[in-house]
Amino acid sequence: MEELSFWVGIIASAAFAITGVLAISDRGVDLFGVLVLGIITAIGGGTIRDVIMGVPVFWADAPIYILVAAIASIITFYAESTLSQPQLYKAILYIDGLGAALFGIQGADKAWHYDFGGSAA
Repeated sequence: MEELSFWVGIIASAAFAITGVLAISDRGVDLFGVLVLGIITAIGGGTIRDVIMGVPVFWADAPIYILVAAIASIITFYAESTLSQPQLYKAILYIDGLGAALFGIQGADKAWHYDFGGSAA
C-alpha cells in the first residue's frame, strides 16, 4: 500500500502543479514565477496536512515530489499556448478534480497509517 500511496502522490503533485500553472497562464508570469507557483500548489496542502498531524513533511523524505512538480510546471508553461480558452478551462477542472481526489486518498491513507483513526481519515 505504501508504494501505491507514493505513486498516487506523484500523480496528484503533477496534477496540482499543472492546474496551478494553467490558472495563471494569462497573467504574463515568467518561468521562475511558474516554478514557484507550481511547486507551492503541488506540495502546499500536503505540507499543511503533515504539520497539523505532527509528522515529517512528505517532500523532505522524498524530494522527487518537488522535482515532479517542477517538471510538470515547466512542461505546462511551454504547452499551455496550444490550448484554447474553453479547452484550458476544461483541463483545469478535470486535472484539479483528479489531483484533489488523489490527494484525498493519500491523506486518508496517511491518517490511517499514523493511527489517527477512521474519523480523521
